[in-house]
Amino acid sequence: MNYKTITMPEEANYLSDFMAELPTGIFNKKITATGATTLVMENLQDVIILSPTKALIENKLKQYPLDRCNYEFFVLNEYVETEDLVKYINQCQGKQPIKILSTYDSLYKATCLPGIYSNYHLVIDEFHELLKLSGDREKKALFVLTEFSKFTKYTFLSATPIKEDF
Repeated sequence: MNYKTITMPEEANYLSDFMAELPTGIFNKKITATGATTLVMENLQDVIILSPTKALIENKLKQYPLDRCNYEFFVLNEYVETEDLVKYINQCQGKQPIKILSTYDSLYKATCLPGIYSNYHLVIDEFHELLKLSGDREKKALFVLTEFSKFTKYTFLSATPIKEDF
């Protein structure tokens, strides 16, 4: 397996101090509070951020809007339809990057859209949680694991180490 070590400069407090976007592949940041999710929420990329829980999404959204970022975010969950997502995407065109936050369970609602795999950076936050899901959520986790490789750009993101076998 090929590894590339990214060392955070001493003068940097957050990843955004020296990175404009996350790398493709597994990004095991090893420490928390480095601003990895914040980086993709505030950068210029169209992005789909997958989180294991609604509470984690709500926690991130409570921080916005703020002085450095007033983007409108879209939460994709069981209560919204793909048509709602299309409306949001159309509203963003020419105004701001598209920023979709979703639980693992709702990714399927976005994968039917044209250009989704080539135009969006898929960020699977807390990816180690995929291994803990069971029942119906296990099926949704397997969907994420079969779909991610279709994206031109994807990042599995976590500060929690997992065994290399996984």
